[in-house]
Amino acid sequence: MEPQLFLKQFGQHVKNLRLEKNISIQEMAKTCSISELKIVQLEDGQLNSSLPLLMNIADALEVELHELFVSNA
Repeated sequence: MEPQLFLKQFGQHVKNLRLEKNISIQEMAKTCSISELKIVQLEDGQLNSSLPLLMNIADALEVELHELFVSNA
């Protein structure tokens, strides 16, 4: 799989999880200690994330880290 395609699919999955849990971009950014722009970039597949950020995202979404990489779509 091309890295850009992976990032796009990953970002969409994170966005779907966030919306399922009714978490706003603002709330997620605050919980993850990053800017709202970074959340938007991540969800759009434009941000290559570090492991610590991925751990913060999983915590914010109340999922296990590996669940960020598994889509039920």
